[in-house]
Amino acid sequence: FLTACGFHRMDITPCADGRLAHLIRYVLRLPAEIVRRKAYAGAIFAIEDNVAKWAEVELQRQQGVQPEDTKYLKVVAYHFSSIEGDIEGCAAHGSDDLKAAESGRDALYGFQSAVSQIFNRPDAVQCLLIGVDTATDSIYLHVPDNEGLIDIKSPLQATDCIGFNSEQIKTFVDTHSPHASSGMRMLASRLIENNLAQLAYVKFNHNGFYP
Repeated sequence: FLTACGFHRMDITPCADGRLAHLIRYVLRLPAEIVRRKAYAGAIFAIEDNVAKWAEVELQRQQGVQPEDTKYLKVVAYHFSSIEGDIEGCAAHGSDDLKAAESGRDALYGFQSAVSQIFNRPDAVQCLLIGVDTATDSIYLHVPDNEGLIDIKSPLQATDCIGFNSEQIKTFVDTHSPHASSGMRMLASRLIENNLAQLAYVKFNHNGFYP
């Protein structure tokens, strides 16, 4: 599925807050064995370490048999809370949700820029910024446009798709992110659909909100 979306590797950096420990298997419903996950405080990852990992993956690709036109997908997951957000947000950013999102976006831009400048590969990396509401597990997807620019203020919200089937979710994503690549829209649709299953789980087990 990732290859169909145009990606050969998915590398996720969540905030190191324990409330995001279940991000891969539950919030996003992804198989952990195919996703690289390394957490950092505030989701502000070490760019040098990530560039080295990207180079390692590229070397393996050159030695193996994989599609040449796919990209490395770097994801940052910041968090906020819809309940008592002024104190239950990300401690590393002083529970300032905008700062958390902007810092994640800037880290992604920095990684892209480093790969471009060091290896002269400006188009090798695609980025995605995800916000997670730790009170409900719902996600915000900040999908980049065709220029790679990430809009902080107009994310795709999974809660806007509650009750939608797969085709309706796809239509929603296509309508609200027309300038994103087709592969990114395909991935966003799947992540929203997966997250809706998690929201149903939280609703059934916790009445929709964690205590």
